[in-house]
Amino acid sequence: MTIFKLLTYLLLALLPVAILIRDWKVSDRRTKRHHNITRTIIILWCIGSLVGTCFVWIDSNNMADKMTELIDGKNLLLARIKNYQKDLKVRQKRIDELEQRSNIIQSLELHVFANIKTLQAQITDRKTSAGLSSAIALFAKDKTRYRFVTDFQFAMHQIAPKVKRVEFIYRPETPLQILGKQIDFLRKMDRFVCNYKDFLRRIKISDSLGSSLDLTVFLNGVDVITLRDLNCGSGILSGGQVMMDIHDSFAEIPERYKAKIKEKGIEK
Repeated sequence: MTIFKLLTYLLLALLPVAILIRDWKVSDRRTKRHHNITRTIIILWCIGSLVGTCFVWIDSNNMADKMTELIDGKNLLLARIKNYQKDLKVRQKRIDELEQRSNIIQSLELHVFANIKTLQAQITDRKTSAGLSSAIALFAKDKTRYRFVTDFQFAMHQIAPKVKRVEFIYRPETPLQILGKQIDFLRKMDRFVCNYKDFLRRIKISDSLGSSLDLTVFLNGVDVITLRDLNCGSGILSGGQVMMDIHDSFAEIPERYKAKIKEKGIEK
């Protein structure tokens, strides 16, 4: 369309030139005044046509630049969309891989904090000690026992002026009982059982003022549930076996785990 306009303006500019040449070459009966008026009109027409041709030429160049900009912008947008789609595929692949592993128990850790009330004391840093082992158990609804043990290490520190904390990390004593099973297997867990009587006696800590337990479950490295302030009362921990109902919390583990790994997959 631009080329057509350009050719039209050029023809309009050349036409007056042809008429002028005719006037100069061929004499007719018009007066000199008529010739001058005709020449003036033709010259103005020629100038106007040439100016129009220049504008069309400039406009065509501007249009070409705009088209180039639009094409470059389109290519840039397509490249961004392509990169975005590629990123989505990578994220989805990561999520799919996580979800494929989400149905299997690869590792299971129980972190237990025994918060024991004490007399006024100075807050201390966390210190790890070795040499003493501790065991707890989870009982399923069918009364099957699953023991968890420490690796002969525990940590202890005064977390508040009147609270001393003893920390334990428990792993399955018989891994094949739990590892490799479907995560839904954890829905069967019904009771949490511990006995810190001998342990507290050996480290010389009294729970006569009261105590409480915090329990965090790490499934395949992901913290899925945390139970806080499980009140044991005065002298309960040192009195022998303590049993707690965990059925409702463990029943939520599969859903919570899937939600957590999706979050982690998206963040990476």
